[in-house]
Amino acid sequence: MRLSKLIVTVIAALAFLALPRFAHANTETNLGYDGNYILHFTPDALTAQSGGKEFDDTAIVEGDVINFEVFCPMGFAPTVSSVDLVGGVMTLTCSSASRGTVVAKFQFVNMKVNGTMTWTREDGRIWNFSYVQTN
Repeated sequence: MRLSKLIVTVIAALAFLALPRFAHANTETNLGYDGNYILHFTPDALTAQSGGKEFDDTAIVEGDVINFEVFCPMGFAPTVSSVDLVGGVMTLTCSSASRGTVVAKFQFVNMKVNGTMTWTREDGRIWNFSYVQTN
């Protein structure tokens, strides 16, 4: 009898904790980093040697969704990122059927962004970039 009361109590507590998650299932998580971040990407030496060039892009952050303006026309859809709230790090992985996979890490320091990006190209080449916020 005591065990069944405990089980009912645990189930009720879990249901109570899950309610907000289901009530807001179609909304994004606001982490306080929303905005447009103009980024300057610089290839590492091997990437530059294999054809990678410096470029600028705008990362649009809305809650936990990140959208790269330059990459979207290449088939990379806006992506939900994983977030380390303690360290201010956002990580995303997005893929394009025709252009490969991008893994990017953003570090927010005093509301400025810097990070790294690895682009595994459709032909198997791996391009590495570092980037900094310029706005």
